[in-house]
Amino acid sequence: MVDEENGPVTSVKWAPDGRHIAVGLSNSEVQLWDSTANRLVMSWCFGLEQSHFDYWRHGWSNQEVCWLKWSASDQQLASGENDNLLHIWDRSIASSNSPTQWLHRLKEHIAAVKALAWCPF
Repeated sequence: MVDEENGPVTSVKWAPDGRHIAVGLSNSEVQLWDSTANRLVMSWCFGLEQSHFDYWRHGWSNQEVCWLKWSASDQQLASGENDNLLHIWDRSIASSNSPTQWLHRLKEHIAAVKALAWCPF
């Protein structure tokens, strides 16, 4: 799934649908894989900026992804990074060719974001 060029895997989380896997890499990339088709569905990255039909990257950082957490709805994915950033990604925004690929970006943390939880209500 992940090659040496993208760097080692730093975080992995199954989506609530049981079909998709989010993979965080040391180069700040977050990949979403379809486990049944064994294919990359989309990718978000802070180090490069480029977009294709279902492959996304966005440029702001090059630090590793420390933690990933899916929302209960399976539509949002939170990523905590080693450079003190927290991003909330939304599948519908990523698939709509929106210039802003993240839903929220929180940058007020004073240390790496290494644990995440969603409010259940």
